[in-house]
Amino acid sequence: KPQFSQGKVDEYLTLLHREKQHAVQSQQQALLTLPLLDLRYGHIEMLDVPTRHVDPVIVRGLVQAARGQLRVDVNYVSLSSEEESGRNIVPHTLVYDGIRWHVRAYCEKKGEYLDFVMSRFRGEPDLLDASEHGREHDVEWNTLVTAEIIPNPHLSAGQQAIIAADYAMDDGHLLLTQRMPLMHYALERMQVSFDGEHHQQPAHAPIILKNRAELIAQGCTFKLKSADLQPSIAVASTAYA
Repeated sequence: KPQFSQGKVDEYLTLLHREKQHAVQSQQQALLTLPLLDLRYGHIEMLDVPTRHVDPVIVRGLVQAARGQLRVDVNYVSLSSEEESGRNIVPHTLVYDGIRWHVRAYCEKKGEYLDFVMSRFRGEPDLLDASEHGREHDVEWNTLVTAEIIPNPHLSAGQQAIIAADYAMDDGHLLLTQRMPLMHYALERMQVSFDGEHHQQPAHAPIILKNRAELIAQGCTFKLKSADLQPSIAVASTAYA
């Protein structure tokens, strides 16, 4: 049986917003907004912020490489070196973390799987031969971990109850399962306090990670394994562990 909606309120609010866009955009764009529903936009405003520019040529090359498990010769500029340099990588997945796009890829220079910010690639990727370093060999990527999120215990009982209701927590707990390399992004996007410093101003960290030690024991270091990190920054990030 066809199912148009999962019954989530976010779906309805998004449709209302798209109906508003339909009222002010061209007819060609509006074809994607299901105008026949006549939902009426109902005073909806969604925050629209600039996105990072990613060259379509880069996207095309990375997608082709990921599909064929190919090595790619591409130029990349990082914050650590501030200079453009050539990299041979083997991309396997394009990831959107809610703020920016990056690609998960094996880096031949570093000898490990890293996250490359897609807006920092330069030029046109040169597709090379096939590689053995595919997604199935990315151990961290193929490891699922579950975070247990709870209201900050330093809030009052009433405040904790409000926070629990905000996230529809089950008995004051919310379970979040992610691939290990993506857990850091997920917790940051939800603004979950996971470094243990949440007691001084609990209102600024209303939700915290309860099972931090358990995740660390499973190998989750909460550090960004990014090609952009300087050694000093990488060490500082590892301090979460």
